[in-house]
Amino acid sequence: PAAAERLRRACAARLPAGAQPGIRPAIVGPADFSAFVAPADLVFLPAASGPLPPAALLDAMAARRAILAVRCPAYEGLLNAANAMLVDSDARALAAGVLRHLRAPCLCAEHAIAAAETVAAERSLADAADALRACYSLALEETAP
Repeated sequence: PAAAERLRRACAARLPAGAQPGIRPAIVGPADFSAFVAPADLVFLPAASGPLPPAALLDAMAARRAILAVRCPAYEGLLNAANAMLVDSDARALAAGVLRHLRAPCLCAEHAIAAAETVAAERSLADAADALRACYSLALEETAP
């Protein structure tokens, strides 16, 4: 209990005035994403349901945030042990991933830097346009009568 309280206070001290510490599930628009993740040490992404990585993943990587993600096909080829922590989709694995990052700030920083380098090197505006076209095509296929 004392350790949890110290951790809560340390996290609260890093937040902007008026912000509340804790887990923040939210849907955030592209214009607000950078401000939303700015105080975050770690961005968690659940398994993506589609074949492509969500924009939030690419934005978090570009914002130099450490990534904790559930292993899934949409993240293959983009995330790896050098730029993210990939975990199974169960509570214990997620908790272990969060704790590992909290206990190893250097690992968190290394993942964040590598994530930004990965997205800068491998993703361009042309890639984003191609991915968006693929999303629309998939959506049209799945909704066609």
